[in-house]
Parts: sequence; C-alpha cells; structure tokens
Amino acid sequence: MKQNYVALLFLSGIRTIYFSRSRQHKNTQHRFGLSLMLLMLLFANAGWGQTYTHTITSKTWSAYGTQTLSSVDWAATASGGSYWGYEATKGQQFGSSKSPANPLTLTTSDILGTITIIKISTSGASNINGTMAVTVGGVAFSPASITLTTTNTEYTFTGSGSGEILITWNQTSSKALYLKKLVVEYTSGSTPTITLAPTTLSGFNYTVGAGPSAAQSFTVEGSNLTNDISIAASTNYEISETEGSGYTTPIEFIPSGGTVSTKTIYVRLKAGLLAGDFN
Repeated sequence: MKQNYVALLFLSGIRTIYFSRSRQHKNTQHRFGLSLMLLMLLFANAGWGQTYTHTITSKTWSAYGTQTLSSVDWAATASGGSYWGYEATKGQQFGSSKSPANPLTLTTSDILGTITIIKISTSGASNINGTMAVTVGGVAFSPASITLTTTNTEYTFTGSGSGEILITWNQTSSKALYLKKLVVEYTSGSTPTITLAPTTLSGFNYTVGAGPSAAQSFTVEGSNLTNDISIAASTNYEISETEGSGYTTPIEFIPSGGTVSTKTIYVRLKAGLLAGDFN
C-alpha cells in the first residue's frame, strides 16, 4: 500500500445574508474562512521508523562484488567460494563443497539512520557447520552469533547502531551458503519537514449561482522525506496546481532525494453550493 505524508486542509465558514429593501428579496452570498492545518501522518509506520526489505528471487551474484538490492548497494566478499548459484527456497548460493566461502561477508553503508533490527533469512547446504554474526558501525548486535541450519530460516538481530552493516558467515565445514531475504528496521536520521505558507487563508465567497469563488494560493515544500506528500481539501473546496483549471483533490508530490521543492497550490470554493456553512 502506498504510504504518504498527508496535508489535510481543514475548512471553516460563516454565512452572511444580505437583504435588498427595494426589491424585497434576499441576495445570499457564501462567505468562508479557510484555515490550513498540517497533519504529519506516516501510514503504517511508528514515528519515523522505516523498514528496508529485499527478497532474492533469482541469481544475483555471479562474482563477488557489489549488487543493488532494492536501491541499496550490498557488497559480497569471501575467501574462496568461487561458485554462485540460486535455489528457489534457499536463495542466492555462495560457494560449494569443492570451493566453500569462508568467511563470507555482506556489507552496506546505504541505510542511513539508527538501525535497531536486522532480519536475515539464510541457510547452508546439508551438514553445514557454521555461524553468522551482525555488526552495525562496529557495534555487535544480539545474539552474538547464530548457528546455521540446512533449512532456510529467518534470524533476528537487535541492537542500536549506525553506519556500515556487516554480516559475517563462518564455517568449519566445506559447504555452500545461501541468502534468501534481508530486512532492516531503522529510524530516519533526519526528521521529515513539510512547510506551508501562509498557514491561513480567508475570504472565500460568491453569490449563489455565481460560483466557484476566486482562487487563493499557498505554497508547500518538504525536506528529509521518505514518502510522497498528499494534499487533500474537504468536500466543498477544490485545489489545483494552476489557477485557472485542473481543480481536483488530492494532489500528490513525489520527493526527489528526500526533497519536494516549493509548489504553489490554488484553493477555491466549489461552484453549485447553496447558502450555508461548509466545513
């Protein structure tokens, strides 16, 4: 499911009724004040926690070096282990009985922030006798090591660190090693920021039958973002990136390098409304 930062426009209004003595009829106008309030909501995440996940579904390494897994560069190195393959249930194969990888390491420095949980789905070939350990920025995560089995198993390492993730496999046997899935849970190093200016607009009005109202505008920008910005207006208002056309809701902006540059949003009261208060 797509995850967005959501800016909701909360709208409040008053109704003013004008009477014309000469014609004895009511001339009713909509008059509204618009207050912009920003809610920072990151669906499906707690605080600014993020989760990186990659599942290996085909042969990824054909030689030791760096491969990009779901936008993160991982470097594999080993002593020996000059064989690379793939099994559907066990994942990427490193080494073989004739050429075991020992030790095998996998590293990345592309995940920024404070890392607290690393989950690794891994295994070895039949009769494997080996272990795996994890450090982050030189800090050992717990448990200190796990014992590998022949069945693909997810192991969870916990701690708190930032910087290079180092996963190390060691063995006293001569067996193939396998990697199926990586999960890293971390807190973003910088707090996402979304700025609206101005924060209040007022004076939206039109005579009944003569809508929509004139448009007013505000700007939005963001930094340190890990998800899109979505801006939504309430039922009786509409928004656009251009003043004269294209009114809709919501409008979404995709960050580039964590940043959404300054965007102008136009707001107006929808046409066809009866006199009244609209929120």
